[in-house]
Amino acid sequence: QTQLVNQQGQVQVQQGQGRQLAPVGEERSQRHGNDVDLGLEDYDGTYQIGQGAYGIVFRGIQKSTGDTVAIKKIPSNEAAPEGGVPCNVIREISLLRELEHPNVVRLLDVIQSSSAPTPGSGNGSLHLVFEYVAHDLKTFMDQHQISDDILERRGLPPPMV
Repeated sequence: QTQLVNQQGQVQVQQGQGRQLAPVGEERSQRHGNDVDLGLEDYDGTYQIGQGAYGIVFRGIQKSTGDTVAIKKIPSNEAAPEGGVPCNVIREISLLRELEHPNVVRLLDVIQSSSAPTPGSGNGSLHLVFEYVAHDLKTFMDQHQISDDILERRGLPPPMV
């Protein structure tokens, strides 16, 4: 199995697969769960599981708990002032911090990379740590044959995935 592991201050690829997550250094959590200050070095066994419009998603293990997590790496927006984060990402973070619902994946942590930026990531990266869910909504719907027609009959809008 492909993994990225912490070695000498960096997260590195094993077996030549996957992608490098980010250098580990001065990254520190923006949220403090139980007064614990976590950085990327607190996650192991990380490898890429997906990619979206705003970044790359990795699967990892939080070392102290052994919990499997999803880590969404969002490079800074070079078009934004001072290489900031896109506005819609800031809105997503604000909403997810407040939202607690059994049908919505939980945002566990936000880690801002303050060390040297990775290639193509402007002034560093933002890493959103989520609880891990084995499938995305689209895959679940496809596997369970939930069509737009079924949703329409139940008065539900079609998915935006």
